[in-house]
Amino acid sequence: MSRITILPQYQTLEQEPKVIRLNHPHGFEAQFIITDRGLLQHQSFKNELSSFVVGNTIIENGDLNVATPYDPLYLMIPVLMKSNDRFCTLEDILHEQGELAELSKLPNFEERLKIICDQQHFFRISNDKLLEWLLTKVDKLIGKMPEMGILGTFVSPEAGDLEKKEFAYNVLADNLNAEVSKKLFSRLGLQELKENQPNYYQEVIKKKAIDEIERPAKKPKVATRKPIANTSRNLKIDSFFKKVAKPA
Repeated sequence: MSRITILPQYQTLEQEPKVIRLNHPHGFEAQFIITDRGLLQHQSFKNELSSFVVGNTIIENGDLNVATPYDPLYLMIPVLMKSNDRFCTLEDILHEQGELAELSKLPNFEERLKIICDQQHFFRISNDKLLEWLLTKVDKLIGKMPEMGILGTFVSPEAGDLEKKEFAYNVLADNLNAEVSKKLFSRLGLQELKENQPNYYQEVIKKKAIDEIERPAKKPKVATRKPIANTSRNLKIDSFFKKVAKPA
């Protein structure tokens, strides 16, 4: 059965991609694709009442499949945290982790681990490096807000730095477990935002609620009896199908 899948604009892959299932940092099982260009997360959006037209072909399956680049370090954080600050070899870390070991086939995977780990032929997660890496991602996302259309859509154009950090935090938190999310929240100083500044989204919701309260109530419609139509002049349906006289 044919399916529609949206992929990154990669050049021709040298190796056959491999589909694997791994535990997402939030605990549910997710589908990923190993390629020689990096890791992709595969997501499927179900739509039973639609189909696609591609060229002259109709694809009956209306599901939309999307494969987007995914940083494998998000998947490694929960595993590394189980090592309890011990230095471990990569083989020990991935031992008995099922298909997670497939991540070691990704290009520059060990070099990438050094971003969030202390490394001396062994690996140990570093909270300082981990938070610095996450802060870098926060800064990149904030820097790209204008060109991504986030300002004015999801974040007020007048929002301050903390509001922008809060939005970036919420995006990253979707890929972090609760412990790391809490550390990042604190490091970004978002507690200060919660305590001292009104939340932009809450203000929007509050304003809408006030508008609903102050809006004058609609007058209830009173049922009225419609006059009975005079059907005596209506044509019967038989009158539309008159017999045509045959020529003599």
